Amino acid sequence: GLDIWLLAASALLFLVVAGVLVMTWLGVRGHFMLVDNVRSNRDLVVLPWKEHAERANSFFVVFGLVALVWVGLFGVLLLAGLAWAWPYLESETMPHFAALVPWILFVVALVLAWIPVSLYLFFLKEWGIPVAIARGCGVGEANRRVWGLMVSRPLDAIVYAIVRLAMGFIFIILTVIVGCLTCCIGFLPYLNQVLTLPLWVYRVHFTLE
Repeated sequence: GLDIWLLAASALLFLVVAGVLVMTWLGVRGHFMLVDNVRSNRDLVVLPWKEHAERANSFFVVFGLVALVWVGLFGVLLLAGLAWAWPYLESETMPHFAALVPWILFVVALVLAWIPVSLYLFFLKEWGIPVAIARGCGVGEANRRVWGLMVSRPLDAIVYAIVRLAMGFIFIILTVIVGCLTCCIGFLPYLNQVLTLPLWVYRVHFTLE
């Protein structure tokens, strides 16, 4: 019945939240390691991983909280939508469009709200992590410096975001080409990172410059 579906959805939500938090933590720690190696022209793993642990964890708190809130919002929306739609599923009937309008508007509002949040996280990662490494500071001071740059030089920030978006599309195309030229072996996670490492290094170099 409905209780079983709600229990299954809750368990799935818990697994998704745990997975998102773990991947976010690894992503932040790994990005600190990559930026430090490119900035210092070295290829170490253990040293930068330990050296920037405190700073990286302070960034993870911000990224993790945002991810947690967002996954939680969509999880609540999913559970509420399932509870609302259950009578229609049991009776095998379709709700009137007017009944769907509030749900559609809520989803659109969430998507629109995510745009400024994602931009903030983008600049905090792109500019904040190099600042934290160079200044030896945590996410608080890095955020103040990044915000100051965005406010004082908004046009540069917009141009940078557009260029990085274009670079992202180009890198995706090049990654697909690399994967196809290696008979799809290049799509394997670790091997893909190795084969496309020059792209990642160039991207970090571009950000640092």
